[in-house]
Amino acid sequence: NKAASNLLSKSDKDLIRTLRQFLARMEICLFNSEISKLDREVYIKYALPYAFKLIDNCSELMEFVNSKKAKLELHVQAVLLKIFEERVGELLPPLVNVMWGMAIDPKLASEILPHIYRLLITLNSLMRDLPNILVSERDFVLGKYDRIMVDRTTVAESPHPVQRGTTEKAVSVPGAKSMKLIIDSQTFNSSAPGASLTLYRRPNQQEPIEGANFITTPNRPIIVSGDTVCIVFNSGYQSNAWGFKVTVSATTEEVRYELPWILDLTKSCTLLASKCAGVYILAFKNSIAKCVTNPVFLFLYFMMKIYSNPFLILTLF
Repeated sequence: NKAASNLLSKSDKDLIRTLRQFLARMEICLFNSEISKLDREVYIKYALPYAFKLIDNCSELMEFVNSKKAKLELHVQAVLLKIFEERVGELLPPLVNVMWGMAIDPKLASEILPHIYRLLITLNSLMRDLPNILVSERDFVLGKYDRIMVDRTTVAESPHPVQRGTTEKAVSVPGAKSMKLIIDSQTFNSSAPGASLTLYRRPNQQEPIEGANFITTPNRPIIVSGDTVCIVFNSGYQSNAWGFKVTVSATTEEVRYELPWILDLTKSCTLLASKCAGVYILAFKNSIAKCVTNPVFLFLYFMMKIYSNPFLILTLF
């Protein structure tokens, strides 16, 4: 295996890494697809035990490495972490992310949390002294990250044909300083004379945009400042209007911060653990609320108070 690894070129290794990432994303899509088909019980019955077993095995492996850390130099620890990443690095995060995306009840939270907690403890112990982790954490705190420009496109359209009267739809491209709108030519076709399309800055036809009222398709894109626009289409007196379709595009500036693999996994585990803890807290709060409104609970609570302070009964008379 080592000899074969040495024969691989950099492009081959990049290809393998890309394929692993692709398979990991496919794994997320497949799991989410099954859950969305209301097959949640199937996922819980078959996929979760597999995920728990994999997580526990990884935790056990890292616990063994942690038990030997005192005898291992930092570069050896880094190599072991790299091997661990290459073997299961693209498998663990998708499993954790899919669990985070599920609807979690207290029973499911009680099943998930012990495995994730154990993994978090071992991850923290494994990575806390590694130089690249310390540098990455410092850079994050100091705000050292790249800003990239990303093109975003979305389509806003009505049902076809549209119902008679006025139809409104809001479109937003968060972070955009301006947006380019292109109105589909079918919006003003010959079968619906009298139709109009107007742009507003706020819902309910508030703050109309100057010069943005159209009864024919404009011959150039419409530029609107800001990141939100409300499109209002009026079908006129026709009952067979096609409706509207507007393509909205914008360029946004986004932050790109490349976390080391183990930090990214730790972040995902922390989010999942916090969600499970939140489920517990909410369930406890709801159970207390139900108890407070229960007459039996109120009676027992009152009797307990009287038992602890007999003079309390005198206040009732």
